[in-house]
Amino acid sequence: MFGYWWLCRHFHDCRSPLRLSALRSTLAQSKAWRPATLPDGKIAIFHGYFDNAAEIAEELDTDCVDRGHLYALAVERWGDESDLKIIGDYCSVMADPRERLLRLARSPLRAPPLYYSHDDHQAVVGSVPRIFFAAGLPQRLNEDRVVDSGMLYFLDEEASWFKSIHRVPLGCVVELRPGQPRILKRYYDPLATPKVDVRSDEECLARVSELLDEAVQVCLSGFRKPGVTLSAGLDSPQIAVRALPAIPAGQKLPTFTFHPEAGYDGIVQAGMTGDERPMVEAFAKLHPGIEPHFTANEGYSHDHRWNEFFHLMGGPHQGFATCTSSTDCLPVRRRRVATSFCSPTGETMHSATRGTGASSSI
Repeated sequence: MFGYWWLCRHFHDCRSPLRLSALRSTLAQSKAWRPATLPDGKIAIFHGYFDNAAEIAEELDTDCVDRGHLYALAVERWGDESDLKIIGDYCSVMADPRERLLRLARSPLRAPPLYYSHDDHQAVVGSVPRIFFAAGLPQRLNEDRVVDSGMLYFLDEEASWFKSIHRVPLGCVVELRPGQPRILKRYYDPLATPKVDVRSDEECLARVSELLDEAVQVCLSGFRKPGVTLSAGLDSPQIAVRALPAIPAGQKLPTFTFHPEAGYDGIVQAGMTGDERPMVEAFAKLHPGIEPHFTANEGYSHDHRWNEFFHLMGGPHQGFATCTSSTDCLPVRRRRVATSFCSPTGETMHSATRGTGASSSI
């Protein structure tokens, strides 16, 4: 959760300064964290991963290591093109007090949540709904969103579970000014990416392989005890074998796989697998550097800790009508793995720190 909310009361009054008001946080967090501030007074908050920070810093000719400051410098230099240059999984907020402008952005494909509410009197931005209610907004359920979710109808990318609270869509920038409608800019559309010409299938496969290797190396950077959530599919085994060469000599790569509880009847749809353990075990034999771990999560139901997640997030997961809560990160926590990752398209990405883990898609 962002520990700060942006509030400009009397937003219609040009003499009223844009103010940054702190909500309650722990003393340690309050002392350790500050938003990035540029010399001209602009303020920036960056939350998430910045995978190519070194390359961006080199292009900007700066030795800045603070992600928020680096992001702000990128926006200063390249404007909205900056989000196309930056590779990562992030959301950001930039405030320009002189221009009375808030700029909100989320990375393409995946990003932490970012919401806003905006009228003639105030603008509030946060990562969870309770920030908005603390700022005085009424807590009114968006019943249309509830109905849409029951039908898995999610075409309205800006709708949230509450009226007057809007989401920043993936791959978009939202600009907020007092007394003006919000401006939505979609800087990335996966259906409108430039065509890439390749001479052969072999060339295409080689380039994809290079990009996968690069992505795995970036994910491993800074971690001493990586792990992989491993299935019998196509995605996560690719990640595991590419991570193995980066593991120090004598160290194993722990993997974590869910399998059915004892008494599983084996009934499964045609073409699908109900128990992935035998295939993962065979895969591990082919790659001795893998140390497989398995869990059936005995004693944990599919709605394990849903109530806690609901109150933490201020609402359910987007597809709550059909989804189940993932508890396959439990062995990751027990093993105290520094980071556990896999293909972002095939499985859920996990992050674990100091022996605790959580699913980023919940």
